[in-house]
Amino acid sequence: MKNWLKDSILAVTLLVISLSTYIVSREYPDIASHFPTRLALVLGGLSLALLIKSIVVTRVTEGEKETDFSSMKGVFIVVAGIGVYTLALKYAGYLISSFLLLLFLISFLGFSRKMALVLTTAGCVLAVYVAFKLILGVPLPPGLFLEG
Repeated sequence: MKNWLKDSILAVTLLVISLSTYIVSREYPDIASHFPTRLALVLGGLSLALLIKSIVVTRVTEGEKETDFSSMKGVFIVVAGIGVYTLALKYAGYLISSFLLLLFLISFLGFSRKMALVLTTAGCVLAVYVAFKLILGVPLPPGLFLEG
């Protein structure tokens, strides 16, 4: 697949995500809607710029060779892992699902030392938990198993 086509597909996908985020964030109360609305507008603008660049500039200037989707296998696996994470977040909660996601991603990237893998993953998850839950007071999803 040519690079300009990949960039175009990415730009359209990001435009859809930014439009969806904008629509959902407009339903929030006034103060709460500022950040997601502006973030959606920035993402939409950058996505539109990428789409224009991929169609107008890159298509004309690049003489590209054809590639296939087998080179993107790792990307699809990581995206599938993140998709499973978002579904598991509701049921398993932040701690369990984030631990499993990081464990999967780090091992998928080739880290093979088991004890260091588990300790690094646990440390990262606990650091984010402490920062958000204990220091900032932001509620994290407890999951169905840990709700009391």
